[in-house]
Amino acid sequence: MKLFKNPLNIFLMVCIIALTQPAFAAEQSPAPTTDPLTSTDRLAAAIETLTNQLATQGEYAKKDEELRKLDIAISYLNFRHRRIERLETELDREISERDQLEDLARQWSERQEQLISSIEEAGSTDKKELEKEKSNYDIRKKALEQRIFRLSEEIIVKQNRIADLNEQLDTVERYVRQNLTL
Repeated sequence: MKLFKNPLNIFLMVCIIALTQPAFAAEQSPAPTTDPLTSTDRLAAAIETLTNQLATQGEYAKKDEELRKLDIAISYLNFRHRRIERLETELDREISERDQLEDLARQWSERQEQLISSIEEAGSTDKKELEKEKSNYDIRKKALEQRIFRLSEEIIVKQNRIADLNEQLDTVERYVRQNLTL
């Protein structure tokens, strides 16, 4: 029974039984001289004690609830912090990749300029091969520029996501600091 699991309920039952026991005994045997004021005083004291214990238990329950909230908030902080670190690692990798691709694009542009000058100086047979090579460079350079553009967009999205997560992290951190008493 749920009634007997709570120590306050058990205490209340014991007090009631203890206070009513003399009344049953009085019906069965001749009444000893007991002052009705004493049993009333005992009942009042028991009720006072019970009230104090209920108030204390309520305070503990409130503190336990607040501690659970703080524990959840701290777990959330740890989770978000790890998520931000992972996103920052991905961001660094993407920035590095974009920088490498931009260097490669510059090298291809230089090679393309060399091809253009070679085409102008070359004869008719070499000219066709060089123009074919130049068109291949044009195609690859456009694909490379598109890849750089997509990477730049992904970088911006990740930077915004990291900023949002940092704001959420700051909000939860403020909550923890306000409610955590050291």
